[in-house]
Amino acid sequence: EANLCVACHSQPEVDNATGKNYSDWKSSVHDKNGVFCNGCHLGNPASNEKEAAHVDVYRSGDSRSTVYFKNVPKTCGNCHKEEFNQFRKSLHYLRLETTERGPNCVTCHGARATKIVTPAQMADLCTICHNTRLGIQPGTPRGARSTLLLMNQTKFVTDVLTDYLEKAPAREKALGRARDLLQQSRNSLRLAKLRWHTFDLEAIEHSVTVALDAAQSAWSEVKK
Repeated sequence: EANLCVACHSQPEVDNATGKNYSDWKSSVHDKNGVFCNGCHLGNPASNEKEAAHVDVYRSGDSRSTVYFKNVPKTCGNCHKEEFNQFRKSLHYLRLETTERGPNCVTCHGARATKIVTPAQMADLCTICHNTRLGIQPGTPRGARSTLLLMNQTKFVTDVLTDYLEKAPAREKALGRARDLLQQSRNSLRLAKLRWHTFDLEAIEHSVTVALDAAQSAWSEVKK
């Protein structure tokens, strides 16, 4: 069915802020996966009457809004359930719930046009709170940057070996063992990505190290 939220908010005469929101969303991962305005903001996408179309939609500064700062994790968690469950284990989530001043999903990933932060960007984000002036674990930004760098490097090694093995003969015994090890590496990397939402750097680094060890063992099998 036609989504009238998109049909209306994509019109050129819509105010600049709404038009910017639409352009950010268009061609984003949410657009490509069929997540429309009502997926996050609620409302009735089947109605072309303004009042009926905006039922249960509130401005982001209103605590009733699904995109109110404190409510964002729960809203994102409707689809990203595993990430939300991990985030709820974090001190960041506790701070957000109790003081409404902790980070939420948008802090790192943006809103409509979502992103994955780079190691350098991660360090800058962490420094907002974790610095010597505030005295809140000032070493965290460096640790987060190093851990994310290690994760990205491990993913690169695993991806390269996976691509190589996909083109290699499946019958070779050593390569079969390598494929098993690479699957272990991918599983550990996935766990590390989920654990990232707990912000427990020690646990994350452990998962990444397990993934790297498996990838290195796979490479040893390939060289046999």
